[in-house]
Amino acid sequence: MLETALAGLLVAAEPAELVGLPVVVHWSAPAECASEAELVADIESLADARLVPSAEPHVVEVRVEATATGYALALTHTPPGGAAREVSALSASECRSLARAAALIVAVSVAPVRAATRVDQLERAAALAQSDELELQPQPLASSRSPGTSPSAAADPIPPPRRISKWAHRFIAGGLGGVALGVVPGPTGLLSGWAGYAYGPWRIELAGEHAFARTQPLQSGVAIEASSSGGGASVVLAPALGSVILLAGIGLRAGVLRGSGRGERVIPQPTSDWWLSVPLTAGLAWPATGRVALRAQVETSVAARRPGISIGSPTGPIAGFRRAPLGLAVVLGPEIRLP
Repeated sequence: MLETALAGLLVAAEPAELVGLPVVVHWSAPAECASEAELVADIESLADARLVPSAEPHVVEVRVEATATGYALALTHTPPGGAAREVSALSASECRSLARAAALIVAVSVAPVRAATRVDQLERAAALAQSDELELQPQPLASSRSPGTSPSAAADPIPPPRRISKWAHRFIAGGLGGVALGVVPGPTGLLSGWAGYAYGPWRIELAGEHAFARTQPLQSGVAIEASSSGGGASVVLAPALGSVILLAGIGLRAGVLRGSGRGERVIPQPTSDWWLSVPLTAGLAWPATGRVALRAQVETSVAARRPGISIGSPTGPIAGFRRAPLGLAVVLGPEIRLP
């Protein structure tokens, strides 16, 4: 009996002739959100009509952007003639719920009577199902249907979207390569790898780095060659700003400066000294969403302990190289985000 009642309700709701609504929709949203086709289908389902082209349509522009707390939606509705514009702004932790809210706003604005009738039909069907204690999946606003079929007859349910927590918890890792100044004699190449954990806009990152050896002449027949390796931890603030993530961090690193003399007047005996520094990081990662991003940053290294190495010679030690008070590195590389 319940199936007969539901079928009769859907048949009675079908219009004698499918109504066309002159509406043009422009949709912009991240990849994890609903598509423009899904938004249009939701509007058609709520308005119990089909969107058709027209010389003077209602123009609807919907833009969704990712924020630090979820997603933000801006909807602009320009009626035919463009005499007035209606602007709506919404925010939510779940992107697909914003798309369905946008569909409801458009349907009520363009066809308020038909939208109210459609919502009333859905409420009556839900009440009828509840009275018979029958468990039904929530009826979607949009579902697949063949061309020419009334949206009110669509009945293929879709599962509710997976809820996303307010803050993203994820593991992150990556590699960086670039140029460093002030850490060895002269400019040199720098490679580093890092891994960390993100909680919302905050990150804890562990990193290791190596600055390649460079040789610097000191005097006739005397030169110094040195390289530097080390690692440490940093705390990084990484808020999302539109399509990018901004990076600002501070940490503590330690390592070893290794070197030896080069030339006919020196004793080529390796030597080393340890260093300690405070790295200050500024950069960005693009895009803000997704599993893989491109990360670029500038790092200023403030020396807490400056290492120095000397060169042995037959006439006694020769001052070789001492790390600069400030080091600078410009690096670029991939960032991997794991769920």
